[in-house]
Amino acid sequence: MAALVLTNNQIIVGGFDLTGFADKANADGQTAAMVDQTTFGNGGYRVVAAGINESSVGIEGFSDFAATGTAAAFNANALGTQYAYSINPTGGTTAGDPSVFGRGLLTAYTPFGGAVGESARFVQTISSDTAEIIGSLLMPLASRGAITGTSVTMTGPTATQKVWAVLHVTGAVGTNLAVTIQSAPLSNFASPTTRFTFSTVSATGWQFATPVAGAITDGFWRAICTVGSSTFTWSCSIGVASV
Repeated sequence: MAALVLTNNQIIVGGFDLTGFADKANADGQTAAMVDQTTFGNGGYRVVAAGINESSVGIEGFSDFAATGTAAAFNANALGTQYAYSINPTGGTTAGDPSVFGRGLLTAYTPFGGAVGESARFVQTISSDTAEIIGSLLMPLASRGAITGTSVTMTGPTATQKVWAVLHVTGAVGTNLAVTIQSAPLSNFASPTTRFTFSTVSATGWQFATPVAGAITDGFWRAICTVGSSTFTWSCSIGVASV
C-alpha cells in the first residue's frame, strides 16, 4: 500500500466548502489525559488511567474578501462559534471514500495575514467538543434534488460503540431538504431501518446528529433525501467510535 499524497483534500466547515481556499489541514491528534492513580501498593511504579479525551483540527489557506469568500463566511464574530467539520482526504467524490469528521468551537482564527507581496492567508483552529470520527462518506458534496444514495459497507457499531453522522449543506436553491440515513442487513435494502433523521432545512448550514448506540449488525448504509423544490448542495458522512 502506498502512502497517501494530499493533492485533493476536500474540507468543509459548517455550511462552507473551504476546498478552493485551503492548502493545509491538520488533524492535530486525539489525546487522552492521564490521571494518576499511583498508590503505595504499586511497588514504586506510577499507575495512570485514561482521563478526558480531546482533539483539534487546524486549517490554513488563502483569504478571500469577496462576498462568497472566507472573510464573509467566517467574520469577526465567528470566534467561539460551534461548527461541524469534514475532511475527506481522497477528494470526497465517491460514496465510501474516507471521511474524518467532528464538531467543535472555532478557538483560534486569523482572517488574514502575510508580508508585503505575499498572498493573504487565514488560519483556523477548531477544538472538538465531541468525538472525532474516522468514517466514510455516504453522499459526496454535489447539487441534487431527491435521491436514494449508493450503499456503503460499514462494520459495527458493537455494544460498546456508537455510530455518528454529519450533514453539510453548502448551497440551497430550493425548499425543504430532508435527509435520512438507513441501514440494512442486505445490500438491496429490502428491510431498511432509519438510523438518523436530520431536521428539514431550506438554507445552508450543518447538523451533527445525536449518535446511535450499538450493537448494530447491519452491514450496509445509505443516505436518502427528498426536496420540496429545486436543488441543494450537500454531503453527509458516517462513522463508528468507541465513545
